[in-house]
Amino acid sequence: MNDFILGKYVHRNTFIHKIDARIKIFIMILLMAAIFVNYGTFVSNFVVNGLLFIFIFSLILISKIKIKSIFKSLKLIWITLIFVFLINIFIHTGTYTYVLFEINGYPIYLESIFQSIKIFIRVVMLVLLTLVLTSTTKSTDISYAFSWYLAPLRLIKFPVDDVSMVMSLTLRFIPLLLEETNRIKMAQESRGQSFSKGNIFKRLKAFVSLIVPLLISAFSRSIEMADAMEVRGFVSGERRTRYEVHKFTYIDFVSLFTMIVLCAFLYYLAAISGNIDFIEFVFGYKDAITILR
Repeated sequence: MNDFILGKYVHRNTFIHKIDARIKIFIMILLMAAIFVNYGTFVSNFVVNGLLFIFIFSLILISKIKIKSIFKSLKLIWITLIFVFLINIFIHTGTYTYVLFEINGYPIYLESIFQSIKIFIRVVMLVLLTLVLTSTTKSTDISYAFSWYLAPLRLIKFPVDDVSMVMSLTLRFIPLLLEETNRIKMAQESRGQSFSKGNIFKRLKAFVSLIVPLLISAFSRSIEMADAMEVRGFVSGERRTRYEVHKFTYIDFVSLFTMIVLCAFLYYLAAISGNIDFIEFVFGYKDAITILR
């Protein structure tokens, strides 16, 4: 749990940390759209997604985020990824044609395996993008960015500041609750409690001793937070003042322009994929299924 970095800001002196949170969120949306765009055949999708994965991984290296911590954070979503992988293998659209093998008479198509791998890679890249954002951006800056984007909704009396405050507190409390969980777990283990031994019922009973004090601690923290906000003059629905004035810099404009050009090129590849497979056109390769045949 100490290595889980989702929502935990890691201070480093890199240019990614210096980019304005509003620009980071916009760039992340552009990259997410580029990740889930269809680029034609499986070969084309794997090549483009591989290049995107290398690009995202380079952002992680530039941000000086510990690779070991990232892999430990990804362990929490392996069950979800495996479930998505199996669902796409055994539940197909019916348009697949190449049977790789059969399990008790049920056909497993090569296309379904390729589709599962493609979705698997996309989900991992999506999580990595979120990790880069939360690890290089303070929760207060993320809150301000969302408030800035939602500002036009004030015309229809939408509680923009309250929503951004809730999002900021949510991101801030994720690492705090994980640290509190780890502390309670260690305290219970020092008293002889075991969370990894015994059958499933004994383990569930052991986790009750972990969940109950965690909930009590979470409610206590929320009450303390509410009292602190009230003492500092926070009033729901009122406009807030800010200590820091956020201004765009040349780093923001250069980063935004670079990412717009890159994503525009990717969207162009996706647009022409319906008429011509650019991987086959450039390199002379055909679809992966044709190659394996």
